[in-house]
Order: sequence, then C-alpha cells, then structure tokens
Amino acid sequence: MSRRISGAKRPQMDRVGAPADQYFSHTDSLKWFIQPNDLECRWSNLRIQSALFTLGETHFGCGSNFLHSAALWQASAPSSARLHYVAAHPAPLTRIELRLAAARYLGANQSPPLLAELLAHYPATVKGVHRLVLGNGTINLTLLFGDAAELFEQIALGAAPQQQETPAPRVDAWFMPCSARIGEGLGVSAAALSSNGTSFAALSQCNATAEQLAACGFLSATTNQPADGMLCGQYTAAAALAATSSATRPARQLYWHINRQAAALNPPQQALVLGAGIAGCCTARALATRGYEVTVVDRHPTAGSEGSGNRQAIVYPKLSLRDELLPRINLAAMLFASRYYRPFWEAGFGAQCGVLVLPHNEKVAAEQRQISARLKASENWVRLLQGRQLTAISGLQHTAECGLFFPQLGWLPPVDLCGELLRHPKIRLLRGQAERLVYCDTNKRWSFLDGADKTIAEAPIAVVASAFGCRQFAQTEFLPVAKVRGQISHLAVNSESQSLRTVLCGKGYFTPASGGQHSFGATYNPDLDCSDVRQRDHRENIRQLIDTDAQLGKLFAASEIAELDGRANFRCTTKDYLPIVGGVPDVEPMSRDFAALRHDARSSISATGSYLPNLYIHCGLGSRGLGYAPLAAELLACEIANELPPLERTLRLAMHPARFLIRDLKRRQR
Repeated sequence: MSRRISGAKRPQMDRVGAPADQYFSHTDSLKWFIQPNDLECRWSNLRIQSALFTLGETHFGCGSNFLHSAALWQASAPSSARLHYVAAHPAPLTRIELRLAAARYLGANQSPPLLAELLAHYPATVKGVHRLVLGNGTINLTLLFGDAAELFEQIALGAAPQQQETPAPRVDAWFMPCSARIGEGLGVSAAALSSNGTSFAALSQCNATAEQLAACGFLSATTNQPADGMLCGQYTAAAALAATSSATRPARQLYWHINRQAAALNPPQQALVLGAGIAGCCTARALATRGYEVTVVDRHPTAGSEGSGNRQAIVYPKLSLRDELLPRINLAAMLFASRYYRPFWEAGFGAQCGVLVLPHNEKVAAEQRQISARLKASENWVRLLQGRQLTAISGLQHTAECGLFFPQLGWLPPVDLCGELLRHPKIRLLRGQAERLVYCDTNKRWSFLDGADKTIAEAPIAVVASAFGCRQFAQTEFLPVAKVRGQISHLAVNSESQSLRTVLCGKGYFTPASGGQHSFGATYNPDLDCSDVRQRDHRENIRQLIDTDAQLGKLFAASEIAELDGRANFRCTTKDYLPIVGGVPDVEPMSRDFAALRHDARSSISATGSYLPNLYIHCGLGSRGLGYAPLAAELLACEIANELPPLERTLRLAMHPARFLIRDLKRRQR
C-alpha cells in the first residue's frame, strides 16, 4: 500500500508555469503533437485490418492529448484496428480533479466523445500501471502513475547485451509535452520502447532539450518544425548513445524472462486454450479481441463446470500495508477486475453491489483505518465505514465498529460469465479429454491428443489453462501446483438475511441472495481429495462468519445445518500464492544456461531464457480466480501478441512460470 502516490506537487489548475503543467486544447494537440507525427495520414493508411498502433506520452496531464488523439483515431483508422495509448503522470489527478480540469480546459461544447468513458473507468491514484479498455475494445489506455522513467523502463521488455534485436513491443509515436524534464533516465526509457522510424514531437523550453533527446536517439529534423519551442523527428537506434551505454544497465541483471524462442506470427492466427474455467475463458476472450481464432477445449460441454462452477463468486479484496509483491499484485488485479466486469454487471450478470470487509479483531481494524487514510484520494474505490454507516450500506446489524467498503466490486455467476466470455465470433468451445500435448516441428503446431492419441485440435499457439491438470503434461509437470479442496454453502433467504445488500467478507464471505439463496464459505482442505458435500464443512463455514462478526450468527438461528445445500470442488494453488502466467520454459536448457546460480545466487548471467515455442500457461489462481483472471489473461495476451504489458516487470516476473526454476537453482534444489 505504500505504492500510493503522495507528497508530489500536483499540476496547477491553470495554463501557466512549466510546460508539463499545461493542458492542451484541440488546436494545441493538433499543432504541436498530432500533425508533427503525421497521425491522420498514418492511421488512415493502415493496411492490416487488425493493426495495432502504439502512441506514448510522457505526461498525461488532464488527458487532453489522449482525448483528441482518440477522437481522430475513431474518425480515421480502420474500425477493426486498435490504438494503444501509453501515458505517464508523476502526480496524477484524482477523478474529481480530472473532471474539473476537463470541464475547464476542454469546454462543455467540444467535450471529446471518450471523456465520459474515461471518467467512468479512471483508476485509483495508486502508483503503478493501470490498463483501461475503452471505445468498445478498440482503444487501450495504459496510465503509468509514478516516476515516468522508472515505469516506462518497467514495461519495456529489455534486452540482453548480445541480444539487442530481440523482438519486442514498440511505441510508434511519442508525445513529449514535458521534454524540459526529459533527462537521461526518461530518454533512455523512451528509447528502450522505440525502434527505427518511431516519430516524436517534443515541447522544448531550453537549448539542452534537443541535445538530451539526440543523445537518446531522438533526432530532430532541421526543417518543418511545427513552431518555435517545438521539436519533431524520428528515433534512430544508431544514434542512441545514452541508451546503449553500459552504465545505464542495472548491476547483476538477469534475462531469463526474455523468450528468444518467441516466434513472430503474422495475424490472423489460431490459438488453442485448454480449460473453460475463468482462466481459460478470460484468456480466450483477450486473444479473440486481438483477432485470434481461438478453440477452447474442455472435457465438459458447458464452460465453468469445475472450479469456476459456484453459483456466486466474488472479487475478494485483500489489501495490505506491506509493500510486497503479493499485496501489490492483489491490488493491481482488483483495480483491473473492477473495470473489466463493469459491462457484465451492467448487462445483468450478478450485481455490482459493493464488497464490505469486516475486521475480525482490533489489529485488523487498525490496519483498515491506516489503509483508508493512505487511499483517501481514492474514496470512490475504497472507503472506511464506521458505526451506523455499516448498517446503512449492508442492511444488517454488525458487531464490528468499522469496515472497508469497495463500492465498485460485487459478485458474478461464474458459469454464466464464462459462457458470455466465450460468446464471440472468433471463439469456439470444443468438447474433448486432452491427455497429451505434442509439438510438430514440421508444421510448427501444437496438438492436444485424447487417450487414443487422436488429435482433438491443433494450432500454432497453445495455452494450458486447466488448473492443476497442467501436471499431466510433460511440458508443464515441473510446476509446483497443489490441488486444494474447498466447499461453499448455500442458505435459503430468511427474515434476517433478506435485508443484506452487499457482499460481506472477513474470515469467510457471505453474498446477497440470488434465486432465493445466499452463498457463503469457503473451506480450505489441502489434504482431502473428495468432492462430496460434508456437514462438518457447513459448520466450519458458519464458524468463519461468526468469528468475523458475531451478529452474523443470527442469520442461522432458524436454520438446521442438515438442511444446508452446498458444493465442493478444487482450487489450483501455488506455494507463493501467486498465479502462474507466461511462456513455458524448456526446463533442461534453461537449467544449464543458469547453472551458475547454484554457486552464486547473485550471479550476472547474460543468457536469455529457453522456452518452448508458442506454448503458454495460465493457472494457479487459488481462491481468487475471479479477481486474478482478467489481468492475468490481459498480461498473457499481450505477451503472445507482442504488445506492451499491463503490469510492471517486477510484478510480471513474480507470476512467471520460470520463477520456480530460477528459485530452485538459487537454492541448489535443482
């Protein structure tokens, strides 16, 4: 939680001062940024219908350049093409400040079409990478809240010293409204995201700006500059003196995450996804949105029939005061999920009724108060409720004196959700029991085979999203996943429970009624391989609720445990409680290349990773599948499609499948 933006001076709500604090009118954006990059011509001449154009901005401000560019994109680019706009902001505006700035500088009479959508999806001002999907999926906006140089560097793939030409996602054009502050750090980060021919337009306030940009490879044209104080030109790798300097490389850098086997596949492409749970369905949808023809293989005729098959599932919010990988990834996943599920809630799937987290002791209550104070600028996303506010929001009486309320979260019916995710013209669901996964070097395709070695389906790209079923395949059996049983319980709505309006969470969870029943749970049984519903687990689920808040015991006063219904199934978990998302490593060569880590865990090894060609995995979501799956699927689809990622590198590597190999080598366990 210490990743929150704080202490930084916010841009003044006035068109005075440094260029970075300026907000741009439609005329300004055209003159200083859009026209120098020749965007209208470039976009209207995109030949590939599913083309992706990536536009970077070093200072987002109130989003005026983004909004004007997006309007032009919608008017000039092919309807099936996609715009990815990546913008940094060291001291981001809150949603209220953004609304006020937009009203003042953009004008009510010329409000860009995407402004309302931007305001509706605008994220909490938490440090990190925030991916917004706008314009019916044709425009992705990635906001980098925090130090621009650091975060641009974090979303760059990076390259080993001997592998400068590693295929990597690139920015096609740059807006640099704050170039007076470029410096070597930001310039090098921008260079790492550029390729020969990447255009740029920069606002220059001092003579040193052109030299700073040129040192990083951004060479200004000598003629046709748009105006005094402006620079425009192209990036040239050969001129990137600072960008190639060994002094800019971090000490003891490892490059095991760079996939030198990644193949450049020309769209349209086909992909296989094994597993029609929430992980597989989110992955299939993310790929189909990018133009891939996706075949989802599952042994059941209906999506979401196993671990994802509960009646009601929630996006479980778990925040922490610690600045560690797990809580940071939890927070990023929840923020993304709250935006991802909005159209499903609006379409009637479940309810965006909010989630109220109740503390089960005073220590947790004190932590909640501190979390609320740190996120005070994001009260639209999370806020502390106290006293009578708890009853006013939830509809029930509580023993607890406070609780964290997440108004933008709620519950969803996973089976219906999975079915809706697969309802796309480029996705088909194919029933089959996959027993083996094989790769043909001749035709460069993966095949899922059944028990009789007959091909179920084949494609150049394969994604294993079959939870702990990944252990049955030779390529992924090394992954240390565990099968953990969990049971949820169902309670018929009664006079005490019918008033509940929001999801309650603590040691367990309890949902508002749907179809005359509440869902609550869940147990955690790592050593039990049984899917039978047990009465002792119903009692455990009730005990968890009462331990969270004694008042919740009243919900069961008239209910006999023997009358409770429920469901038991299995989660796929990992030792570090983080998902597994990314390319599947080729274990033996990877282990040889990084063998020096056995002797010195801090070794600097310039080798890149060895990976199986176009084979990926998405599993290990544990009990937070609904929360993790959307962000993990977006991350995986970006890796497959060679696009800039929706998450910082440090967080991506924490979920990477190869992390277990590297960890074991450092611990001399491999």
